[in-house]
Parts: sequence; structure tokens; C-alpha cells
Amino acid sequence: MTKYKSQCVKDTFKNAQKGVGLVVRTEKNIRIHLCIAVLVLAAAGYFHFSATKFCVLFLTITSVIGAEMVNSAIEFALDAAFHNRYSKLVGMAKDIAAGAVMFNAVVAVMIGIILFLPLIINFLIILKVCLLMLLLKFALFLIYKFFLFLVDIHLLQVGILLEFHLDS
Repeated sequence: MTKYKSQCVKDTFKNAQKGVGLVVRTEKNIRIHLCIAVLVLAAAGYFHFSATKFCVLFLTITSVIGAEMVNSAIEFALDAAFHNRYSKLVGMAKDIAAGAVMFNAVVAVMIGIILFLPLIINFLIILKVCLLMLLLKFALFLIYKFFLFLVDIHLLQVGILLEFHLDS
């Protein structure tokens, strides 16, 4: 937008869509964040998160993705302004913007741990109980088969003795 021409709302949304499309096409980290976001939201659906927990997740996800988009915008703007030449100040600005993304991502992981860890622990406990029950069932099956084997051997021995007695 220039200072002489104001944009209508429709054009503003078009430009925003272009920006989102550009960053998704050009920035690998955004695509990684989006994939992780989809997995996290799917897990939240699986664990039947409340509306409040979903809101916390959405705010966390948008915080990380928004920081990544601002980081990309800063990098593009600095590269354009300095014609891709190295400058210590440009490097510092890019590092600070990348640090903001990393800070958001670390906090997002901590929020994820707070929200998911109790559910994962419960899931693992249930899984452990199920595996123990399966192991117990398998052990009982082996004992049953061993008992049948012993009975078969005993019947075989009785049959041999009967034959021996009938023959004599």
C-alpha cells in the first residue's frame, strides 16, 4: 500500500493470503510447524480436550507460526534493504528474530508437556495393564497347553500299559 492509495478490505485480505501462501511455499520451518500443529490438534481431539485446552493450543500454535512469519518478513526485508550483503547488524537482527521463534517454540513445547503429560501417563498405565493382562493370558495358555501335553503323555503311557497287559 502506498501513502497515496488506500486499499479496500478485500485487497487487504488478498495481500494477507498472498503473504501466507508465500511463507508456506518458501519457508521449510513454517511447513514443519504446520505439520506439528496438525498432529498436536489431532492428539488433542483423540484425548477429548476441553474447549479451554483447545484455545490454549490454538493460541500457542498461532504464537509460534506468527513468530516464524515475522522472522521471515524481517529476513526478507533486511535482505532486500541490504541487497543480500552481509552486515553484522543485519546478522544480529536476524539472530534475534530467530531467537524469538525459538523462545516461542520452547514455551509451546512446555505448554504441550503440561497439557499432554498427564494424559500420556494415564495412557501408558492403561497400556501397561493391557500388556500385563495379555502376558498373563499367554502364560495361562502355555500352562493349559503344557497340562494337555502331560495328560497326552499320561494317556499314551496308560495306552501302552493296557496294550502290554492285553498282549500278555
